[in-house]
Amino acid sequence: MASGVEVDPTLVKDYEEMKLRSTWSYLISKINDSKEKIVNDDGLARQPCSGNDKEANKAIFDSLKGYLDDQEPRYIVFDFRFTTEEGKIVNKLAFIFWCSDNCKINKKMLYAASKDNLRKQFKGLASEVQANDKGDLDYDEIIKGMK
Repeated sequence: MASGVEVDPTLVKDYEEMKLRSTWSYLISKINDSKEKIVNDDGLARQPCSGNDKEANKAIFDSLKGYLDDQEPRYIVFDFRFTTEEGKIVNKLAFIFWCSDNCKINKKMLYAASKDNLRKQFKGLASEVQANDKGDLDYDEIIKGMK
């Protein structure tokens, strides 16, 4: 079921820049107050990429979790950086749909109905994660799903 909520072209442009140039460790987006567009959430300053340092990447991910509110769903793209079993350093983008069990039902429905429209705009994602509580946001478990 599509919601009719459009994706802001600026958000798509920022995603493409993140994907091609590794400019940020993450993007966070939300549905604006008028419920017409999915836009960048400017409430949290974007972190520049941490290079290939897994521990720095994990620290950024952990700080991002602290920003998430149990009452407000968010769409997140995170640039995970890790070493494969073969010793190769890789980075992969994961789409995370944060929608706490504590969110109001109308917000849950609107965000869930709008998710596919956003996902179609974000080409080249390695995985998708549905997170309903912060326990679902385990850095190492998400990476295991991408290997």
